[in-house]
Amino acid sequence: MFIDECNIARNLAERGPIDFFKPLDYEQYAPPLFLCLQDFIVYLLGMNEYALRLWPLIASILGLLVFYRITLELKLSHWAWFPLTLMGFTEFFFLYASELKQYTTDLLISQLLLLLALKIKPKEFDSKHGLVWLFIGVIAPWISMPSVFVLAGVGFYYLASFGTKRILKSHLQISGAILCWLLSFLAYYLLILNKDIGTDYLANTHQGYFLDLPPTNLWELKQWAKRLQGILGSLVGFKAIPIVGLALFMATGLWKLLWSGSRFLLLASPVILCLLAAGLKQYSLMPRLTFFFLPFLWIIALLGCQMLWERGKKWSTYLLIVWMLITAALNLDLQYLTTPLKREEARAALKYLHDHKTEREKVILHHGAVPVYSFYNHYHDDSTQYKFAPVIKANWEDQRANFEPYLAEREEPFWILYTNMPRRDKHRIDQLLMQTHKAELVLSDRGCSLWKLPFSPSQEP
Repeated sequence: MFIDECNIARNLAERGPIDFFKPLDYEQYAPPLFLCLQDFIVYLLGMNEYALRLWPLIASILGLLVFYRITLELKLSHWAWFPLTLMGFTEFFFLYASELKQYTTDLLISQLLLLLALKIKPKEFDSKHGLVWLFIGVIAPWISMPSVFVLAGVGFYYLASFGTKRILKSHLQISGAILCWLLSFLAYYLLILNKDIGTDYLANTHQGYFLDLPPTNLWELKQWAKRLQGILGSLVGFKAIPIVGLALFMATGLWKLLWSGSRFLLLASPVILCLLAAGLKQYSLMPRLTFFFLPFLWIIALLGCQMLWERGKKWSTYLLIVWMLITAALNLDLQYLTTPLKREEARAALKYLHDHKTEREKVILHHGAVPVYSFYNHYHDDSTQYKFAPVIKANWEDQRANFEPYLAEREEPFWILYTNMPRRDKHRIDQLLMQTHKAELVLSDRGCSLWKLPFSPSQEP
């Protein structure tokens, strides 16, 4: 498991359910009800990779099924095969479906809210439906924080559908539900979000994923273009033909939605509100944080495809089919049906150290490897396979300055393990260890390197 997964798992191991309703340790963010669900699965199946990643996998599969159900509701099911294929067989979606994070849960909850809004039609709205929405809207942010954007769209949708000529009972019912949603999210903000928003870590991590509203110069316009390209690229990759085609279909779909009235608010509001929040520096447009509204973009694009298919000429129909085939060919990652998908993998290195390191030899851990070591050494069901000591937990923010004293003063052979290191820094340190200190690269896996340094210290550069 990679660094963020290990840190979530450490929170699960070190806390009880009540403590999930407080800010997490190790610079992690996850909704408390999501954590409670994960904790229950761990209670049943143990603290291991399969148990920890089970719910994200289930949520991703359910998300595909719910998406198909939405296309049925909107009479778009004959187009559903295309986005379902891309969502089911691309690396971007594979990653989130196989990691201990909340993003596939966000995807599932957002689609369930959309499906419920399509099922409970405004003309049929009554007090029972008002209570259903009140309960669901109060609970939703505690299992999926981005659901607040979808709930806003739901509220706009019903209020616009009820009309403005006179205040109806339905207006009061949905308004009461919206007020309860706001109070629920306020409690969530005060208990959890408020203590983390504005921290240096959050600001540094997400700095490049905010927007300037309104953009006032060329650089800010380029930032908007870059972020919008990133969102579209999450759907169809970053080649020109897929992105240009998708933008065309989405523009056509938005035009169609504008004529349908309130459904525009239901489908477009979550995306528009996210962009607005990013412009106010209150929400990041990192791909994992915009993952939840990708089905909404697909629905808008499919509406555009349907409109072009129904009203277009024969050549435009063929062009649409060719675009879909090209986009699929450029994006499908079918190799992962037989080959494991890895992000960062340190288990083999930890097992190697357990088997081959002597008691006197020290291990210096890059700070990115500390969460992985702590999880596998203390909390994993098979932790005995990964135990070793002594270790030095080094902070390498200054890179060479923080670990070179160990290189100069060593009295025994020792090891260096690092993970989650930027490629440029990794290359620089690899060269230093290999050329200057004659270190041996014992094991290298995706995102992880294990070096052994001999007893005799090398001449400092």
